[in-house]
Amino acid sequence: MNKRIVCGLAALAIVFSGATALPTGVFDYFSLTASAETYEDLTYTILDDGTVEISKCKDREIETVVIPSEIDGKTVTSIGAECFYECKSLESVTIPDSVTNIGDYAFGVCKSLKSINIPQSVNYIGNLAFISCTSLESIVIPEGITEIKGDTFRNCPELTSITLPKSLTKIDYLAFSGCSKLKSIVIPDKVTFIGESAFFDCYSLENVRIPNSVKRIDTQAFMNCPNLKTIAIPKSVTSFGAKALGYSVYSGYYSRYFDFTIKGYEGSSADAYAKRNGFKFEAIDAKTYPVVTSEVRDKQFRIKWTSVPDAEEYGLAVYQAGSWRVKKYFAEDVNTYTSPKLAAGTYKMVVCAKVNGEWDTSDLNRRTFTVTIK
Repeated sequence: MNKRIVCGLAALAIVFSGATALPTGVFDYFSLTASAETYEDLTYTILDDGTVEISKCKDREIETVVIPSEIDGKTVTSIGAECFYECKSLESVTIPDSVTNIGDYAFGVCKSLKSINIPQSVNYIGNLAFISCTSLESIVIPEGITEIKGDTFRNCPELTSITLPKSLTKIDYLAFSGCSKLKSIVIPDKVTFIGESAFFDCYSLENVRIPNSVKRIDTQAFMNCPNLKTIAIPKSVTSFGAKALGYSVYSGYYSRYFDFTIKGYEGSSADAYAKRNGFKFEAIDAKTYPVVTSEVRDKQFRIKWTSVPDAEEYGLAVYQAGSWRVKKYFAEDVNTYTSPKLAAGTYKMVVCAKVNGEWDTSDLNRRTFTVTIK
């Protein structure tokens, strides 16, 4: 029997000799300890559903870890809380696509870890999972993750590349605080909430894309971001926490960035926030759209459109069966398109720009154009 269990039981026998019953939960604890098994340098436990959770790495100086997809015929589905916590020499981790859960603090303070491939099977990443991974340079969060939990990537100063999933709906408190080399972040279209101090101390941050889904930017969300000179805020944002944008703090004293500019819509919450805090406000022209020229050659058409300031992408829509249907999307730096060969007919089309998370569909009747294929 495990030495720790023998000693524990002996101690209990002394303390509770003569007692009629042991406190509830005592034998549950020893039962859990006894069920722990080992696989190479890893300790694991069998979960209630019969799958395996890797619970601890015995070698705290380990440099490379390959987590198996199965142990004794049982599927590995979880990396437990604090599993690799303070494995400061850990440089490389291979996670199988059987894993769905990464627990709290799982890779916290793995100071030598530069990159990690999180498989698409993972649908939960716990609080502080990668806190103080001070060598981590890039991360791709898999589709299916809906929330970046509190402190998940806090104090990862070398992190320069972050790819967030389209499934994401919430960025919680301090999620990316202290990512001091991060220059740009694209927040996906389903995110509704940016939490307190989420990007606190992101000193290098220059570009942030806020989608039209965000409703609240919480207190001090972008505190101490001196290189974030301007930010565009969509109409969807109706609530700001105190000092959410445009402020710094040092030794408890707050100050405004006087060169900070907010772009938004007149009469919006962004407009009110800018006025309330004394920031420059630039109104977004809601009627800015591409101007299109077209030509037809040999059953193909070629179009060219003018660029729209701050456009994130463009879309070509065709009017068919009484409704508009988007046929093609284009990157923000593209402004020409040549069609494949088409059947004879007249085609009614429009090119729209996506600015600050919103597709501009104003004045469609005036903006449409037609091409005729003979």
